[in-house]
Amino acid sequence: MKKVTALFAALTLLLDLCACSAKVQDPTCHEQFDLGVQYLSEGNYEEAVMAFTAAIEINSKQAEVYEKLADAYLALADTEAMLQALRDGYVATESAHLKTRIDELFMLESMSTSEPEPSPNPAQTQESIRGNTSSNISWHYDEGTKTLTISGAGRMEDYDYGNYYRPWSFYNDSIESIEILNGVTSIGDCAFRECFGESNVSIPSSVTSIGDGAFTYCDSLISVTIPNSVTVIGDGAFYGCSSLTDIYYSGSLDQWDAIKHPYGIGDALLSATIHFDS
Repeated sequence: MKKVTALFAALTLLLDLCACSAKVQDPTCHEQFDLGVQYLSEGNYEEAVMAFTAAIEINSKQAEVYEKLADAYLALADTEAMLQALRDGYVATESAHLKTRIDELFMLESMSTSEPEPSPNPAQTQESIRGNTSSNISWHYDEGTKTLTISGAGRMEDYDYGNYYRPWSFYNDSIESIEILNGVTSIGDCAFRECFGESNVSIPSSVTSIGDGAFTYCDSLISVTIPNSVTVIGDGAFYGCSSLTDIYYSGSLDQWDAIKHPYGIGDALLSATIHFDS
């Protein structure tokens, strides 16, 4: 309980320090925004949520409104909704400020909820960071090539949508390429969520399933290579991948259609071009 209280206090301080001073410019949105700010100052947090939500429905491109909505959710001790408001704001506005806020909040959460990573082996160089996700799966991030490599045999661990911690999540902003080596049989739920700099990923033929939300909000992801060994693509696996234009699939159209992939609303698989080998 002390840890959770401390996290709320730290998040509150962070939101206060990072509060945006810019004014909402849309005149039709401004009234709801001002009303929400008034409710927030009076401690009427649920009313504030409704007012900021109404402002977003009028104009979804105002980053400041999402920030205040996050304030209201934090005051209600709903950190999951707070983080979702910031993520939605980043997707809608591409605000660098909101992205920074998400990263900073993630760092607070990971420090509060996760076990510390073991100290690097002295034999490792500064450009090589390694670790294990389980007894069978290992990861390696090369700061020189900005490549995250997943290796081993068997299934990757699944990660919870509400918890930002991944063993490599400190490097989410700098990862540009993900290499999954042959032997890995599944990509875990939310495994590479919000690897914002990742532009391409190649999946080996040993993989048979891609977990729910595996690449959610990887908004620099341009192309994905998927083998015909994959039989399941989880819900929202590529949700929020706004730059994804090409999927290279090693099988046929019939094989692709046979894959179980319950598309989430807005999933980039709906709009990307699928390139078939046969």
